[in-house]
Amino acid sequence: MTMPRWFALTAMLAVGSLLHAATIDFSGRTWTVRDQANSGPGPNTFSPQNVWTDSAGLHLQIARDASSDWTCAEVYLPASLGYGRYMFQVAADTTQLHPQAVLGLFTYADDTHEIDIESSRWGNASNSWNQQFVTQPYDRAGGNNIHRFTQGAGLGTVTCYFEWQPDRIFWQNYQGTSLVPPAVGSAATIGSYEYTSAMGSDIPTPGSERVHMNLWLYGGAASAAGNLTSQEVVIGSFTFTSIPEPALVLLIPAAGMLCLLRSMGRTGK
Repeated sequence: MTMPRWFALTAMLAVGSLLHAATIDFSGRTWTVRDQANSGPGPNTFSPQNVWTDSAGLHLQIARDASSDWTCAEVYLPASLGYGRYMFQVAADTTQLHPQAVLGLFTYADDTHEIDIESSRWGNASNSWNQQFVTQPYDRAGGNNIHRFTQGAGLGTVTCYFEWQPDRIFWQNYQGTSLVPPAVGSAATIGSYEYTSAMGSDIPTPGSERVHMNLWLYGGAASAAGNLTSQEVVIGSFTFTSIPEPALVLLIPAAGMLCLLRSMGRTGK
């Protein structure tokens, strides 16, 4: 049995001022583990003891700490990845999460420059939908920035991804672990959505964003229902595939091109 790595994280944190933040290795990348009290979203307390890896993947947990206070989990990468395909394989049935629990898979620069995949019933157990795709701000007039849908229970590993380009964002959840997404509308597809620059101006530009994964309580620990128990999600893998920015094409009139070629000695006419 592989020892959960939160023991190692605790040992690292014990070094105190020698370390600025705990880190954990997952899917070939080194992630920063959030350690922060009474902060958003929620507000919640985020504890490194709720994050570890083993052969199943990255574990994110909501659990009580030594003082019996509810604490949450978050990791993020220290640098921008930019345009590309962000693919998360969720090896847990998020439909069984407590209604207040939220799984977030997202890029974040600030509250209005954020691309989300979120699994939650947002505190309302009777909500028919339990998944949403968002480009923030979610509450733009017209409703184009958010797409909600229902994911069925017992589907096994679900691959969730978004593809971020300068003029479009495309999201898809599908059943299985293939890194090749199925055709939209196929039996494996659970939900999909596309937001384009023709629909609004809320496609972020890369630079200051970071990719995050978190598990937290909607409304914060203070509003946690009496029936709340420890919650856990396992992320089997994270994969990023870069999409280069479009090349700048310089259009030169034919007469100008002839002059350019002459100056370069490419024609003697």
